[in-house]
Amino acid sequence: MRSGKAVVALCLIALCVITGWGYFKHSAGVTPSSHQLAKQQSNIALTKFTSPKPSVDIPRLQSQLTKVSSVRGSHVDRPIITGSTDKLVLSTAITYYFDYFYSVHSQFSKAELLALFTADVQQQYPENYQAELIRLFRQFIAFKQSFAQALDTMSEHDVSFIMSHPNNFQALKRGIQQQHFSDDEIDALFTQQQRQLEKVSAAKSKQLKYQQYKHDIKNTGSSTAYSGATGQRLESLRLQRATWQQRLNNYASQRNDIKHNESLDDVGKEQAIHYLLNSLFEPLEAKRVMALERGNML
Repeated sequence: MRSGKAVVALCLIALCVITGWGYFKHSAGVTPSSHQLAKQQSNIALTKFTSPKPSVDIPRLQSQLTKVSSVRGSHVDRPIITGSTDKLVLSTAITYYFDYFYSVHSQFSKAELLALFTADVQQQYPENYQAELIRLFRQFIAFKQSFAQALDTMSEHDVSFIMSHPNNFQALKRGIQQQHFSDDEIDALFTQQQRQLEKVSAAKSKQLKYQQYKHDIKNTGSSTAYSGATGQRLESLRLQRATWQQRLNNYASQRNDIKHNESLDDVGKEQAIHYLLNSLFEPLEAKRVMALERGNML
């Protein structure tokens, strides 16, 4: 099996191929900075994108957009831009805005996609923000294409390996982002978004793990989903709940026998049930039981 270092090396080779490193280095006679490389590569990748021509049927494209299954019934996830400053404040909300339009890129030509986005920006945002938003969206598209190209240069095994190793995956993505964005833009548009996604992923992982634990307990009576102190606490809690449920079931069975005892009148039944309740449960527990009864849960 190829080592992690070998895969990272392949990633670096892929990046060099995409950026045209040899061309920039030798044609200029000097080694360009990473920021210069980013700008040159971005310009090359975006030569096919131009401002929407007057002949582009924007209403038709917008109508077509609403029919795409991946966004049908949803609303454009537009960022709220406030303040009097002329400088656009970048945030992950802008990244989600870009994601919304890029999610339908397979349904439109590149020119049509840019036309849709440009029309939305011009309709929704002040003129002083429009050029910056459109520029960033152009670079966002170029980044997405470069990233897909980098993965295409790898074997299926290498793609599977890097996808299963988050640090290597993020290093590859960061390297490609640097081809199209400045470090400040990356931090504002992508780093915070990645942290949010990691939190969501961690929460989902915990939920799935607990669901697996409950499934194991229900079907086998034990589980290896958790180990150590966490597993011991969950097992103790499970036993407490099981014991409590058994006590409730015992009380409910005897209470029902009393209710169906024809030798007792209503007052006698009420007294017998009251005595049963207080003999089986402590005062605080008895209150919990009565609450369950009032809610028809017992």
